[in-house]
Parts: sequence; structure tokens; C-alpha cells
Amino acid sequence: ELLAQNNNASSGEDYLFNISPRLILKFNCNVDRLQFRRFKPIDIKGDLKIKNQVAYTDRLQFKAMGGEIGMSGLVDATTNDIDVNSSFTVNKVYIDSIFYVFENFNQSFLEDRHLEGQIVADVQTNMQLTKQLRLKPASLTANINTSIIGGELNNFEPMQKLARYVDEDKLDHLTFSELRNEIFVENETIYLPEMEVSSNVTDIRISGTHTFDQKIAYRVVAPLRSKRKIDRDEAFGAIEQDNEGRSMLYLKIVGSTDDYKIIYDKESVKQKIVSDLKKEVQELKNAFKNKGIDKNKTVELEEDDYFDWDEDGK
Repeated sequence: ELLAQNNNASSGEDYLFNISPRLILKFNCNVDRLQFRRFKPIDIKGDLKIKNQVAYTDRLQFKAMGGEIGMSGLVDATTNDIDVNSSFTVNKVYIDSIFYVFENFNQSFLEDRHLEGQIVADVQTNMQLTKQLRLKPASLTANINTSIIGGELNNFEPMQKLARYVDEDKLDHLTFSELRNEIFVENETIYLPEMEVSSNVTDIRISGTHTFDQKIAYRVVAPLRSKRKIDRDEAFGAIEQDNEGRSMLYLKIVGSTDDYKIIYDKESVKQKIVSDLKKEVQELKNAFKNKGIDKNKTVELEEDDYFDWDEDGK
């Protein structure tokens, strides 16, 4: 209702966000509950300062999606686009609830029905929104240091297709006690540095990129327990021994989420590719961290900004 252009805000087209240049506000809030589409936070506590069409909070906490979220950030509405710079912590929020609340992020490749577990994360983001609260994808950068506890990946099609290569029949239900990674987002691309997924079935190393237009390029390294399921001539060059003497199979998942294929990764520079991706992500992260919140825009209210209500409430 606060963001509606009219009295029937039924779709994103009906949202309109503005901050009046005349508004000066210091607001300490304690809100029992709030709802915005599927997002239903409760026990919202914190502070908000608004001046010169800039809103700023250095302390906002609420409960949502089964866990707790604390955040600080700045919203600048002085131009045609809304600049948002925020930092937040996520404590034991259910991952399937995140995907459900944010409507699976407008994609159908990985959905809430595939996921279980709770997320603990530290996140820093910069982005621009239109006045209708639509994300401008090219503007989004994010650094996400995350851990998934008690995770499950269920009936995820790429894992099911991997089963024929790694001689496992149970990749439709993977469980893992904890999964850690530091994910980076920029240039309309999600960068996933190599991580090891130790599950109830097998240990798999995964790295790669996933673009906002759903182009994927993942690299997978998995132990090959038996060669009976693969053509050894076809797979030649994609199998290597690790330090423990295990046969490791190198694979790639490439294409789009609607049309992808799993192929043997025979490139002789496998390790260099992983190193190059790590280096690229580190360079992007360093540039992102140097941006920070623009201190010149942080809202500071002066004593003469305040006013008192008279006895008539005017």
C-alpha cells in the first residue's frame, strides 16, 4: 500500500518508489509484522534516517523465512534510478523459503522444490532499481560469504544426468552436513569458485559461472568408482589420478539451463582454468570492496532538522 501508484497494486507495474525532497525523518521502529508479496518479516526493529532524498539505516533487524536477518544500508533516490548499497547478515534462514519468497528468482533451473537446509551468510551488495522497483541487472554486484547447514539437493536434473558418468545411482538425493563458499556476482554473472560437496553419496568438486540470461559453464570433478559406465576411449584425457590414487573424472556442464550437455573435460589446463577463475573472482572482489558505502551520502541529521508537535498535533 505504501508503494502503490494506485489503489490496486496487483503487479510490479503498479509500484512507484519516491522519497520527497521535503522529507526529513528520524524513525525508530518496532513493527510487529509486514507483508510485501511473499515476503512476510516479523519483529522488525531498527532505525531509519531520511534527508535530501536519501534513506539510511545502520541497524535494522527482523525475523523471516525461519531465521533472523540484520542489515544496514543506504537508498539514494536523488536520480531517475534508485541506488541501493547494503550489507546484511543471514542466520539460519531456510534456503527453500528464500527461493519461494523471491519467486525462484524468475528462473526454473533450480527451484525451492530442489532445496533443503539453512543458510548462514554475510552479504554485501550494490544495485540500481527503477522507480517501479525493478532491478537493473547490469548494476548488481554482490559478495556472498555463505554456509549451508543440513543441506539437501533433491531431484536436480543435472545431478541425475551425472549419475551415468560417476557410477552412482543415488544422485537424485544428496545430503551434506555443511557446505561453504564465497560467491561473487558482477557483470550479470554469478561466479562460483571451486568448492567440495561432501555428501551422503560421493565427494564432488564444482566450480563455474552462471549468467543472468541462464548460460551455464560448470566444471565438475568426481571420483570414478568404476569404469563400466563410460567409454574409456571417449573419456581418455578426462581421467586423472589424485594424490590418494583415486581415479577422478573431469566433466563440464555447458549450454543454457534449457539446453545443456555434459561432456568430458579433456583440456590439458584443468588446474590453470580453476586458478584463472579464482584469480578473476579475487580481482572482482577487491574492486567491489574498495567501493563501500559512499560516506558523503550517509544521512546525518542536524539539531535544527528536528521539530516538535504542538498541543493540537499540528
